[in-house]
Amino acid sequence: MRVQNRSKSRTWIAGLIFATGALGCVDDVPEHEAVATRSSALSNSEVDEGHPGVVTFRAQGFIFCTGTVIAPRIVLTAGHCMSEELTGVAPEEIEVFFGTDPGSEAGTYIQAVEGAFHPDWTDEDLYNGLDVGLRR
Repeated sequence: MRVQNRSKSRTWIAGLIFATGALGCVDDVPEHEAVATRSSALSNSEVDEGHPGVVTFRAQGFIFCTGTVIAPRIVLTAGHCMSEELTGVAPEEIEVFFGTDPGSEAGTYIQAVEGAFHPDWTDEDLYNGLDVGLRR
């Protein structure tokens, strides 16, 4: 059983890499969606200019998770950040913030349109090594 799960994980990771590459090669990314190269991260509520690919997720006025930009329109995050049951946030409410201060007008919020997490991940076992997801 364990070998089969590893095989599924490897297949999912290979699919993730392919999907990320395919989505990342889109030529028609609007300028406002390609802001990841110009944003700064927040670390312990302090501006961190050294990690421009780090973004935050906001819903209902609250920041609840972070992620890392891995392609112009793809964010890698924890699977539990996309679980409506764990976060209390419906997927259609999630906005991705690019910038240094989510409380100011100095950044950009983009509505997330879809997401996926590892097919073997469950919210009953957050420490199974499969707590990974993608947000677009």
